[in-house]
Amino acid sequence: MFVYFPDPTLEEAFGRAILEAMAAGVPTILPERFLPVFGDASLYGRPEEVVGMVTALMADADRYEARSRAGLAFAAGYGHPVHIERLGALGVTA
Repeated sequence: MFVYFPDPTLEEAFGRAILEAMAAGVPTILPERFLPVFGDASLYGRPEEVVGMVTALMADADRYEARSRAGLAFAAGYGHPVHIERLGALGVTA
């Protein structure tokens, strides 16, 4: 499990550590401010909810696996080839 609740005053450029956890197949639990970036690839809650969320996820192997796959799928959408493809779709060429 990767639980990440940075100080609200911290400016995150993207959330690379979160993406790295997802790429490793680790389910993530984040504050809701990351929802626009990671969508349904993560679980979201408040710090006081984390223990219950982790306990519930660890008790349900199928749900844990589903969360792992969601993060892996999200992480697969990043990297040089994907960025080049996206830029090409916008008409950017080398």
